[in-house]
Amino acid sequence: MIEKILNRFFWLAEFLCKVMMCIQIVCVAFVVVGRFVFSKTPAWGEETTLLCLVWVALISAAITLRENGHMRITAFDGRMSKRVIFVLDLFCDVFLLLFAGMMIKEGLNLAKITSMSILPGLRIKSSWLYSATWVSGIVFVIAILENAWRTLTGKEPLKAPED
Repeated sequence: MIEKILNRFFWLAEFLCKVMMCIQIVCVAFVVVGRFVFSKTPAWGEETTLLCLVWVALISAAITLRENGHMRITAFDGRMSKRVIFVLDLFCDVFLLLFAGMMIKEGLNLAKITSMSILPGLRIKSSWLYSATWVSGIVFVIAILENAWRTLTGKEPLKAPED
């Protein structure tokens, strides 16, 4: 049951990243055509691209963490016992949780500080841009806790889909 909910949650996160990536492509095309064909750039183009870029980068990092898709140094894994690797995996999860907690705490502070300023091109609060930090921190926590649970219960870790 929980696994199904997590799969749907991360499917939604990935879907939103794909939508924002498409928005980025369209906005960059508008900016390029506007700049080089019409000598006029839409005010919202670059800010929308930046907003989507930040959200996609941070949320997709959490999705990749869930799938164990980040680079790892495994040169010594063959020389270590399974118990040592198990402990090191949990050790990494603890530090990742601390990092995600910092992202949430400081991301909320940053969003609060920037809530009074406006992105001029989009006419929205700057906190929308910086809220990606604490939101992705929450997604990180969910991914880390799922990975830790898989490690503790001996379940096979998730693998990134192969192309």
